[in-house]
Amino acid sequence: MNVIKTFSIKRSSPFYTGVGFNGFCPLPHYLESFLKSSRSLTTLIFSNNNKDIYYTTARLMLETLLEAESGLHVLDFSGNNVCLFLSHFRYNSSNLIYPGNKRPISLRVLNLRATDLQEDDIDCLSHSMIHMPYVKVLNLSDNDMLQDKGIEMLIPYLVEKSISYTPLAELYLEPRSYLRSQEAIYGSLYIKGPAQVSLYCKKSPMCLCLSSPKNSEFGKYLGDFLCSGIIAIDVREVGLGSCGFQGAEREIHGELSLVSIDISCNKGGVTMGNFLSKLISKSAKLISVKASNNRVSMEALPTICSCLNAGNGKLEHLDLKRNPLCDEPDIAYCF
Repeated sequence: MNVIKTFSIKRSSPFYTGVGFNGFCPLPHYLESFLKSSRSLTTLIFSNNNKDIYYTTARLMLETLLEAESGLHVLDFSGNNVCLFLSHFRYNSSNLIYPGNKRPISLRVLNLRATDLQEDDIDCLSHSMIHMPYVKVLNLSDNDMLQDKGIEMLIPYLVEKSISYTPLAELYLEPRSYLRSQEAIYGSLYIKGPAQVSLYCKKSPMCLCLSSPKNSEFGKYLGDFLCSGIIAIDVREVGLGSCGFQGAEREIHGELSLVSIDISCNKGGVTMGNFLSKLISKSAKLISVKASNNRVSMEALPTICSCLNAGNGKLEHLDLKRNPLCDEPDIAYCF
């Protein structure tokens, strides 16, 4: 038992965890025993288990890990209904076991993608981090119930985390679908708090993977993020268009820390080529650019080739496939 390092159950129902009396469901004895005795366990994954992992089970798993002073590095509950499983860190209820003054666990990766998180979960997450201070990768994607207020509540946590000894390295906030309201969930992160989040990025360069409303006004916030010290960003298919790329290009000043960027499927056309030219010229550390399916024609090719020739040669990957210029004969000889 002590030699097991990774335990993973995906896309199956390992046990029934229906809600018991007063919403409480005990942790199966065999699982509790396993978690307590597996001293070498570093990765625990219960992913897409047909919603079989309920919040009480997830909560008791975490409590057991805290009690055992686990050396766990990766905890993944993605695809399960575990909303409010961190609520005991904020509320002191008689039917919830508070972890107490146990030594913090060494968790590095917390994956809560598509776990039906709500606004209150963000507040609970902030309170729980005293027991999980080493988290470097946080995935909160596909949690549409967070809505705008939930994302606003996240920003103070990001700023506070940035001044800690172990700031986040990667943050994922991609919505599964867009809200019926005019403002999609993660648009609020840019529209209502870009200055705060940019400050966070300057203190702690990180990988950011977000979506926004399909709105060209997003471009100026993209430019702001690029100048904030961020090292990787994924903004594919967010509807930048020509105006969005122009807005992002205008906001780029000084040298960037960027290493990787994905701007695919944004219908940028010639303006995407101009944006790319400026981006490459300002990013000495840039290694990878994904810019497929952007309606880039031969008209933009001289601009792209010029910036590549003037570059420092560190760029290793440039993806321009599914653009009109790729249909031209002998296009490879232009580079």
